[in-house]
Amino acid sequence: MPAGMTSATLVGSTSGLPPRVPPLRYARVADGLHRGAYPSLINMRFLKTLRLRTLLTLTPEPPNRDLAAWCASHSISALSAAVSPFSEEVTLSHERAAELLAVVLDPEAHPLYLHCIDGVAVTGTLVMCLRKLLRWSDVASAHEYARFARVGEGMSQPPPQHVLRFVRDFRPEQALSRLQSVPRWLA
Repeated sequence: MPAGMTSATLVGSTSGLPPRVPPLRYARVADGLHRGAYPSLINMRFLKTLRLRTLLTLTPEPPNRDLAAWCASHSISALSAAVSPFSEEVTLSHERAAELLAVVLDPEAHPLYLHCIDGVAVTGTLVMCLRKLLRWSDVASAHEYARFARVGEGMSQPPPQHVLRFVRDFRPEQALSRLQSVPRWLA
């Protein structure tokens, strides 16, 4: 290792900036649409590279002070929907899911980062509703959900039955009827 260089320097970057660390369970859903878990301070440098216009928080409480301040300082619209964690039932109504999908599908809100606490249940259910709108098969949509729901030694966990029932009964046209315009990938 060259003189004056530490292992911390190598982990960061040659400019001395911290590394770009995506939020837990981060993924690109579609052009201009990203998903993941609740971002922490270490994720802010990565999120900045996405050039977000909107951050949509699906948690029981609004975004914490650090996240709200970061959004304000970067002119990012911080939207919040109070959604309780799912345990034995989906705590969203189909109407509320359609409202949230209308926000997610609004091209004026893109690029958008969608997240819940862990990036699995609430975010995964809403993404499954989006995939239904995109006419994905139930199997493909459930497989995508399972990629983010890992337990133990990386074993994928399929969506719970209450999530599968919710998505099965969801009518995507409820979301479409609210839209003035749609992203290119939906048109």
